[in-house]
Amino acid sequence: MKKDKIKDVMEYLDSLIREKEIKSGIVTPLKSAIYRVFEAVSGENWSEIELANINLDSYIEKFKTKATNINDETTFTSYRSRISRAIKWYKYYSEDPNWKPRPRLRARNNATSIMDKQTNNEVNDGFMKYPFPLKNGTLASLYLPKELRKNDAQRLMSFISSLITEE
Repeated sequence: MKKDKIKDVMEYLDSLIREKEIKSGIVTPLKSAIYRVFEAVSGENWSEIELANINLDSYIEKFKTKATNINDETTFTSYRSRISRAIKWYKYYSEDPNWKPRPRLRARNNATSIMDKQTNNEVNDGFMKYPFPLKNGTLASLYLPKELRKNDAQRLMSFISSLITEE
């Protein structure tokens, strides 16, 4: 039985770029985090570490003691998140070779979303954009599932009601 190793995760990430499944700008930070943490902690044989033997929290703690040039806790949190995501993707792929990762959509600095680039109201991953004009003249946009269930709509109404600042 094959034992999955860090190098298998790295090869998988390379294949995503090679096969144009996902942009290199998304994969490169994942690979960089894996390399920096495992190489710093385990040395030149870092790629031979078996996934079953990884306690990621322990590796991050050991990395903190070695990476004396990094003083920002958010960097360690980002590395942990990236490594975890890469390993999770690899495991999903190992279980189902047809599985493809979906990059997370991020809001931009100007508070618009990647989803706003879509023409018409159809949006990625089964969501629809619903523009809603407010009385003050601004336009709010809701991104909701195409198939919104009644109990979710009621929960959403309650949530929006909790946001009211004044009548």
